[in-house]
Amino acid sequence: MRILFVAMPDSLHTARWISQIADQGWEIYLFPAYIGPIRPEIKNATIFGSLPRGKNSMNSRIKFVWWTILPFWLDYLVTKISRIPSSAFARKSLAIIIRRIRPDIIHSLEIQHAGYLTLAAKEKLSDTFPAWIVTNWGSDIYLFGRLPTHKPKIQAILSGCDYYSCECQRDIELAKQLGFQGEILPV
Repeated sequence: MRILFVAMPDSLHTARWISQIADQGWEIYLFPAYIGPIRPEIKNATIFGSLPRGKNSMNSRIKFVWWTILPFWLDYLVTKISRIPSSAFARKSLAIIIRRIRPDIIHSLEIQHAGYLTLAAKEKLSDTFPAWIVTNWGSDIYLFGRLPTHKPKIQAILSGCDYYSCECQRDIELAKQLGFQGEILPV
């Protein structure tokens, strides 16, 4: 089994999700939603788009794929020069990685960073996209689902994913109202 997480690399929640399955013998990959330090608790994973920082992240149970840091830096430069946020290179990089490793499951943890990035990759890959789990964190849809700039993206994510995971019953109803029709995982 190959699982690709798209998530915040510096989040304890990301580390906890990965640690739940890290010893199953599966191939686990992490594509960060942005450049950040890797949590030292993450183990048995291949990490894209990041560099080891400090001796804790030089854990021999972590493998870094170095070339994937470049798209994040290019996005950073484009953002600085144009003063308009860019993630174009990271989106293309994620699509390339999905084609290359062919995961069985993609699990985006959090919607506004990881979910938006995963949605862009899905739009590029269309029919060849694997099963997609979306996990809602905090007010990802409770607050952002009400905002006109976010609502269409959230609707596209929820109508495009296969599985949905969240922290409370309230968000299940909100997800259905926003177009989710897949399988709901236990709260």
